Amino acid sequence: MMISNPKTSSPSVIPGQELITSDESQPSATYQCGPGTFERQGKVYASVVGQPVRNAGTISVECSSRCAKVPVVGTIVIGMITKVTKPQAHVSIIMVDDLPLPVGQELQGAIRSQDVRQVDKDKVIIWDCYRPGDIVRAEVVKSFVLIL
Repeated sequence: MMISNPKTSSPSVIPGQELITSDESQPSATYQCGPGTFERQGKVYASVVGQPVRNAGTISVECSSRCAKVPVVGTIVIGMITKVTKPQAHVSIIMVDDLPLPVGQELQGAIRSQDVRQVDKDKVIIWDCYRPGDIVRAEVVKSFVLIL
């Protein structure tokens, strides 16, 4: 599904939207991911809201203003702990790669007890590490996008 922008009349895409589909003449393997995109299982997806741009074997998505991306593995995020349970701490992500998310559009994440430290992972008591309201800086170690 493409969203049409009345000001530019060019199609817009949203995060998680597939940019290269199987019915196109060139498979996604011929395109490299550019800014505003990510690759998962051989398919290229948008990571920001904007206009798709194909140029010299690279596909990217340009957004008209500073906008945050969908976090992928390796991305640094800033978030606030919202809830702590025995297996994990729940995080409301407010910044992705130093770009703030719009108010009310925060992303959700979790810090699992086994991801808190490198050694003695089975001895971590998550409540001793995090409390609701704590601000955390974290690196994404696992990511998924729900595609409907």
